[in-house]
Amino acid sequence: MLVNAVITSCLCVVTLLFSAGLSAQTRCEHALPLSEITVNRAINEHDIPLLQESISARACDDPANTTPSQLNDAIDIYLYLQDFSRPDPVASAERLLSQLSLNQNLDQLALYTQLLAQYSLHTDDVKQALALTHLLTSEILPNMSGESLAFAQIAVADIHAKIGFFQSVRDLLTPLLNHSVPAIAIQSAINLWHAPRDETQLSDVLSVLRSNTVQSVSLPLQARVALVLGKQAEEDNQPQLAAAYFTQAQNLAKQVGQTTLQTAVWLYQAQHGSDNSSEAAIQQLNALPEGMLSSADKLSLTTMNANRAQARNDWQASTGYYEKAQTLNQVVTRNKALAREYASFQLIEQAKALEAARQESELQSLKVEKQSQQQLIYLLALVCSLLCLAMVILLFVRKYKDAKRFEHLANTDGLTQVLNRRAVQDYAGQVRKEFLHNNKPFVLALADIDHFKSVNDTYGHDAGDIVLTTFAERAKLLIRQHDAVGRWGGEEWLFVLPATEISAVQGLFERLRKAVAEVDIGTQTLNITFSMGAVQANRQTEVITLINQADELLYKAKRNGRDQLCVPNGQADTTPDVP
Repeated sequence: MLVNAVITSCLCVVTLLFSAGLSAQTRCEHALPLSEITVNRAINEHDIPLLQESISARACDDPANTTPSQLNDAIDIYLYLQDFSRPDPVASAERLLSQLSLNQNLDQLALYTQLLAQYSLHTDDVKQALALTHLLTSEILPNMSGESLAFAQIAVADIHAKIGFFQSVRDLLTPLLNHSVPAIAIQSAINLWHAPRDETQLSDVLSVLRSNTVQSVSLPLQARVALVLGKQAEEDNQPQLAAAYFTQAQNLAKQVGQTTLQTAVWLYQAQHGSDNSSEAAIQQLNALPEGMLSSADKLSLTTMNANRAQARNDWQASTGYYEKAQTLNQVVTRNKALAREYASFQLIEQAKALEAARQESELQSLKVEKQSQQQLIYLLALVCSLLCLAMVILLFVRKYKDAKRFEHLANTDGLTQVLNRRAVQDYAGQVRKEFLHNNKPFVLALADIDHFKSVNDTYGHDAGDIVLTTFAERAKLLIRQHDAVGRWGGEEWLFVLPATEISAVQGLFERLRKAVAEVDIGTQTLNITFSMGAVQANRQTEVITLINQADELLYKAKRNGRDQLCVPNGQADTTPDVP
């Protein structure tokens, strides 16, 4: 009996080992190496499961796995950009960059270049990203055709969208909306939704995203469509439909391991969702590894964390977040400046192309030197025209840069670096015109720092300047991107709040009140308060009248004891919290 039991046990162990080996062998037999054509299509159509098979093939360490090393590096970079929980492919990116050559197959060169540009953007190497994008647009795209060209255009448009070149996005993708390949039409619609030319184009984009062809594309693409439709439902004030789309996007992204999309949903909900969904999204974002968010997204998250810390009266945490936000803001500002330089660089490249054409014309003129005098005159006239055009373009570029610089100086208060009186009043006029067109309400609020004269008299004008610049910096951090704050005069500030009801101003007042409550002037900390008057616009009242009304309410707040907000009777609770 004992012998039989031992024999039976040994047979079971051998069977299990054989089964495990057979299972591993089966996985390796199905994990076939991928061809260049297969990888190109998988990346272009975001077929992540197919690419993960190539990882399995490498894990088998199969001698028959002949997938080229460049393709393996490209796959590693792409999968990292979709799922940041993977190891950072620094070595893969360096190898692939060092091996780029214009003599490569154009389809592969376009794929590698756009992947490296996307990776460079994520790692804040904006210069390299822009250089690679320029290589794509100037050297590669003009020599491509068919579906390969369409996918390359989508890749360039995606990069241009991230750095704010929305006109280029529209030019590249509008012709692709009606493409016969569903993945091309749908990806074009996803990118165009963020920057449509007009309402008609937005309608065309939504028609593509809501069509039945969405079911035929990869799951990651379906997840992206669900995310965009969720945002559209939010804009259409359909919260239940939006929540359903966001859940669908999260589930699909989780199913294919695409944390990029999950992160995008959390970012949107953190900024635009209800209090509960926003809080939950912020917690999810805070739990992400450091390298998963771009600098711009980190700035948004840090600002939200600062607001939460202020609401909890956690001043130490709030100060830490503000300092981190300032550092991130410098990075984001630098990246935007590089993008603007890239636009100027494009104009200069056009001028160089014209100069090259001029030189070519001169060579041609030498070849036809023996022709008639009339033909020579025509050629010389053409050369002169090209020279003049090149000079005009170069002058235009220089004047454009000077105009931008002077415009900034003319619109900015020299001390506080916010809008000056004229610029903020002009912006208020623009917002009123939009209000007359779309009827979305807006608010003008006038704030004045309490007892500011005593600060100058007691501590000197340098201390007063510190109070003014601190107030401006913290006000800019607390307002939204489309809001504006400008120095109205002395210690007075004008806030322009588009798409805002008067009832929302109390929240801004309280947040700013807490943010500027303590100002360090070097030797000591000052307790700073301010008073505010706010009015909501109507269709009959001009901007200057609204400002005067806000001014009257401001002085009413002063007369009532300062450190408070006053609005027209019955429009908002103006009683400050008493500590």
